[in-house]
Amino acid sequence: MKYETPEKAVYRLAVKQIKERFILQALHEYCDSENKPIYWRIRLKHLEKGEKWIRPMHRNEQGIFVLGNPNFISGKPLYRLPEIIQNPNEIIWITEGEWCTDHLVSLGLIATTSGSAESSNKTDWTPLADRQVIIWRDNDDAGLRYAHNVTQQLQSLNCNVQWVDVTQLNLPPKGDCVDWLAVHEKATFNDLMQLVGVHEVKKQLTGNLEKKQISLKDIDINDEMLMIRELGSFSLIEYDRNREPYAEKLSIRVSTLDELVKAERHKNNNTDKSIIFSDIEPWPESVDGNALLSLLTEKLQQFVILNEHEARTIALWVLLTYCIDAVDVSPILNISSPEKRCGKSTVMSLLQLLVNRPLLAANISTAAIFRTIESLNPTLLLDEADTFINDEKSELRGIINSGHTRSTAFVIRTVGDTHEPYIFSTWCAKCLAGIGNLPDTIKDRSIIIQLRRKLPHETVASLRHTDKSIFNHLQRQCARFAADNLSAIRTTRPSVPTGLNDRAADSWEPLIAIADVARGDWPNYARQAALALSSLDDAVSVSIELLQDIKNIFEQKKMNRISTAELLEALYFDYEAPWATYNRGKPITARQLSKRLKDFGIMSKNYRFGLNLN
Repeated sequence: MKYETPEKAVYRLAVKQIKERFILQALHEYCDSENKPIYWRIRLKHLEKGEKWIRPMHRNEQGIFVLGNPNFISGKPLYRLPEIIQNPNEIIWITEGEWCTDHLVSLGLIATTSGSAESSNKTDWTPLADRQVIIWRDNDDAGLRYAHNVTQQLQSLNCNVQWVDVTQLNLPPKGDCVDWLAVHEKATFNDLMQLVGVHEVKKQLTGNLEKKQISLKDIDINDEMLMIRELGSFSLIEYDRNREPYAEKLSIRVSTLDELVKAERHKNNNTDKSIIFSDIEPWPESVDGNALLSLLTEKLQQFVILNEHEARTIALWVLLTYCIDAVDVSPILNISSPEKRCGKSTVMSLLQLLVNRPLLAANISTAAIFRTIESLNPTLLLDEADTFINDEKSELRGIINSGHTRSTAFVIRTVGDTHEPYIFSTWCAKCLAGIGNLPDTIKDRSIIIQLRRKLPHETVASLRHTDKSIFNHLQRQCARFAADNLSAIRTTRPSVPTGLNDRAADSWEPLIAIADVARGDWPNYARQAALALSSLDDAVSVSIELLQDIKNIFEQKKMNRISTAELLEALYFDYEAPWATYNRGKPITARQLSKRLKDFGIMSKNYRFGLNLN
């Protein structure tokens, strides 16, 4: 695989947009304090429409460029961070985006940004502590909120914060410093300093603004549709507090404003279908792994019928999703049930609230699975897996199987018009949920949790009516445990119980390593769960189990021939075997029986029962 430059990676990752007449306007490089690249932000612009396509990009563990942010343990770095560090006495200008920052830098200023308007709370602002800072926001409500959020962050770092008064610049709606500089090409440093408000922002953050209410004077009421659009971006609390004065300014009834804003919210919710993960802020203090795993187990058993081994295994796997960079094997968590209404959907909903970078899907194509993993580095939660992962889809099975071990976790596909070969990663944590059995090769790489319906005397809590904040706390604690213990987990070589086959031992090793690092009772718990769920006694393949049951049927009936219909009926009759519910809760079919036996060279023949052929 030949070396790929960041610029060349853009033309591979954005091939669709470039075909649609987007052009590369800029490629912004984010570096650490030692000027080593961390990630890039791609900025494309449509030639005719002027639309922008902005996406982050980074190198994955194999050194291949992929879309998406890397994992930020201490927050996103500031843009042009090395220049900030190298100029400790200079004023720092903050803009809303790299494009604006670069224009100010071209004038000889020291400037930076956290990126988009939504990124302020995800960024590490500490390099600006005790500095003099000037914020040049965009001329809209999103820019106003960004400026307020950044100001609050910087004031906690003892910064002297001032703003450019954009209301005096005659900017268009959403206008920014690039628009102003285009008109004032010969602007000097003194000209720019005259734009700065005479009052510090600390004096402006009083009254309603401290309660997150937006002052009417900050909105250009001459543009009614702009106001409606911005109101649609308010939180429900912000909007409820301000709806009456806004309706009065617009000279309309409050109910009319409600309908307009409701329509705007609906439009906003249906325009952007991109997948964006929220960065998890690690817990501020060190976390006791023993207590964390016990709390995860307790929460799982609160909502789903699970025995101790099953709940503890899922808890370990949840923590594994945060420690995936420290292990070499990624066991598939297989949530299985013999029929509907056994709690699969609840387990998947719980995992979506607990794991790192969750991506829940009820179906996924062969091409989508490796492109999704490559671009997003998610924890992949695939529900209804029995409906689209089967013996016929060997390519999809191969991709899922390849991700079990880090050294084999990739596929090679050709991309673009030139059909150049590129490596796509298949390395991530995966959970598959479905009715009945998955293909043997996937089962062999899985830790299986077999659910059942709850009995009449058993009760569980309702996840739908539960306060979800506890799950965010657990995510943050998991993130902190991972940040503190990745090195220890990476170097741990745990002893695995001897009662496991080689593949099961590989799958349990990372979970046992996490348990050993967590200490307390968990080293013992993990090994007990491994033996209970994956011992050699249970490691019989579906096909071997079928052969054994067919052998028993021949012996019981004392026959050397049997019709397919009679054999199927006998298999269905054994309710302790999986054949009555093999086909997604329905009996195994003649075609499925034939396919299983064909692997052993066993095929049916035409025979007329009742005829004496001697």
